[in-house]
Amino acid sequence: MANPPADWYPDPGQANRLRYWDGMQWTTHVVDAPAPSPRRPAPADAARASAYSSSSNHTTNPALTAARKPWSRKRKWVAGGLASVFAIGILGNAFGEDETAKPVAQPVTTTAKPAAPTSTATAAPAPTPSETATSSATTDDGPTMYHVSGVIDGDTIKVRINGTSYRVRILGIDAPELSTRECQAQGAASRMQSLVQSKSVSLRRDPKQPDKDQYGRFIRHVVLADGTYAAQSLLQDGLAREYVPRGSYAKRDDFLAAERSAKKSKLGIWSVACNPAPKPTVAAPLVNPPAPTKPAPSTPRPTTPQPKSNTCNIKGNIARDGEKIYHVPGQRYYDDAEIDPSKGERWFCSESEAVAAGWRKAKV
Repeated sequence: MANPPADWYPDPGQANRLRYWDGMQWTTHVVDAPAPSPRRPAPADAARASAYSSSSNHTTNPALTAARKPWSRKRKWVAGGLASVFAIGILGNAFGEDETAKPVAQPVTTTAKPAAPTSTATAAPAPTPSETATSSATTDDGPTMYHVSGVIDGDTIKVRINGTSYRVRILGIDAPELSTRECQAQGAASRMQSLVQSKSVSLRRDPKQPDKDQYGRFIRHVVLADGTYAAQSLLQDGLAREYVPRGSYAKRDDFLAAERSAKKSKLGIWSVACNPAPKPTVAAPLVNPPAPTKPAPSTPRPTTPQPKSNTCNIKGNIARDGEKIYHVPGQRYYDDAEIDPSKGERWFCSESEAVAAGWRKAKV
């Protein structure tokens, strides 16, 4: 059966109202019904509308046809008026003459909305120290912070990143060596522990400096949560010297100023305790020299293996953290350094030979 033709019909849900049927479904267009007149049945559904279309009374009953004529004229008048209003509204929107005009109501069509796409968040892996390129590398919440898992000495720490431990050489300072018991070495290590041990710090690479040193340690500025540079704190306390692998770096002027202040105040490694003045010695004459006595036998002490020749007298020592340091005769800790060949320590005949083998010279 065919659907009823497009026309105005009594609204099934509202008394004394007419709703427009577009030939397929009800629309949103509703008007007040005119004075009571013969009413045709409202198409509630397709089957009912089809029955109406095929009804003999609908097409052949003269009495019904005559009764419908006044209503048909009114219906056409109402439909024509509404069509004029809709046309004026459409033209107004098209030419922009009435910005507040509401759009013509369209037939209601229910369309299921597609499901909103979902995305699965994937956690980005934590960057390694080499990915923290510059001091300006930050996230929306501030610089990336890393957990300090250990302090090796005053200028070297260990940080844990994404479950892996990395050694970091702090840029801008050189602290006393623990392995050779340099003055204030323990004080520098203890101070660094108080600053960073088991805390979170940011690592900032300086673009003018290499990413790593010759021992595979990352070279970074170490900055505390409050913005304090760990290196500058040690320099202020006189527990390190300003040191740069090459060229310059950010904050160097501040670091040098901190070192000068510590020197002026004679703090730490600049104190008299670390730099005693040499005392002149004068041999006193012996008035009554004691009688010579036979020395008591003593237990022989293990001695450091001697070099093969008198010219091969440079000591190649290996620190606890694996750093290779050589000492030449006349340096402060030359006599204290012992050579243990089982640990890889050795003698060198020249400084160039020691450097070529991967050793560096002791600072004092």
